[in-house]
Amino acid sequence: MEQNVDRETLQDAIFDQLIIPEDQYSYIYKQFWINPSNKNSLRLTKRGYVLLSKTLGLTYYVNTFRDPVNTTHALNLTQGMVLLQLDRTMTCPYYISDFNRLDLFGEKEQMWLAMYDGDLLKFLASWK
Repeated sequence: MEQNVDRETLQDAIFDQLIIPEDQYSYIYKQFWINPSNKNSLRLTKRGYVLLSKTLGLTYYVNTFRDPVNTTHALNLTQGMVLLQLDRTMTCPYYISDFNRLDLFGEKEQMWLAMYDGDLLKFLASWK
């Protein structure tokens, strides 16, 4: 699957809409993304999430996950394997607000996740 929008394009559009001076871009950039050094990573910090969801009012989709093996337990999104897979495959901005809650800012990604019946691990394995 192709990437919806790259981080730079998204950020420039946000900065233009909020009328942020160019000399502040570098500082805000580091406040917006969990991994500012990886230009492909779309994981948001809390500030980035609040900016997109509250300030700009962008639509996002809330997902909580159960462990597919032991369904009485929640799937821990903060495990290294899951974090790396999210970082490598997500094509829209996303925010992990709790160890098992993932907020997606992509309608296409949400639809595909629903097609996998909310099984995040299967979704990530197939999403290329």
